[in-house]
Amino acid sequence: MKTKGFTLIELLVVIAIIAILAAILFPVFAKVREKARQTSCLSNEKQIGLALMQYVQDFDEKYPAREYNNDSSKTWRVVVFPYVKAKGVFACPSNPSAANNGYDGYPISYGGNYNSAPYFNQDWGNMYPGGINGTGVFGDWDAPGVTLASITSPASVIEVLEQTNEGYADANVLNHYTGANHDLFAGHNGVSNYLFCDGHAKSMKPLSTVGCGSQTVNMWTVDNAAFPGNCTDGDGASALGQALYALTLETDKYK
Repeated sequence: MKTKGFTLIELLVVIAIIAILAAILFPVFAKVREKARQTSCLSNEKQIGLALMQYVQDFDEKYPAREYNNDSSKTWRVVVFPYVKAKGVFACPSNPSAANNGYDGYPISYGGNYNSAPYFNQDWGNMYPGGINGTGVFGDWDAPGVTLASITSPASVIEVLEQTNEGYADANVLNHYTGANHDLFAGHNGVSNYLFCDGHAKSMKPLSTVGCGSQTVNMWTVDNAAFPGNCTDGDGASALGQALYALTLETDKYK
């Protein structure tokens, strides 16, 4: 009795079909995995938001400084840690910088939107992202941050952002966003997670945060003052505009 088997051509056709299906499905699986990491990152930011809210209530309703006593080992993360009690909250699972700790001993996936008055007159940036009039949320150096009452619309003001260490010479001192073009992170399929002053966290495209696209307000300043930049080129005159635009162009490398 003769038994039938597959011919070589039939086997090759089956292998080709499997290869085509794999090529179609693998990118989908990668995006699904990244979506899960993005959700975990959002959860981290929400926990940080709760910790900051408790800190602010305990300290005259003022936000912390980004760094204290000119000491990189004492940052805003250090002072809010008692309200978090888990260093892992400061590490985004999608961000390579999560593997690095700053001098303060904490992962550096997240930075504070801080005031930067001393940098107003620098040629290439009067928006560190505290923005147009230095009206960020966190204080610069030992200066306390803004008060809750001074925030016009808490749901529209960025409190904490995602960052990387690619644009800074020494990753260990990156406790905040420094203004360099590669210090922001949008590795969640081209978007970044942002924590807002009312405690909610949201995924957004970088340029949308300054009022480009579907958004209509600049979310980097306490008073939502209009962003004077050009949405098509990131406004080459400002550090924030340059950073957001550069990040928009480079998000493919994170996909």
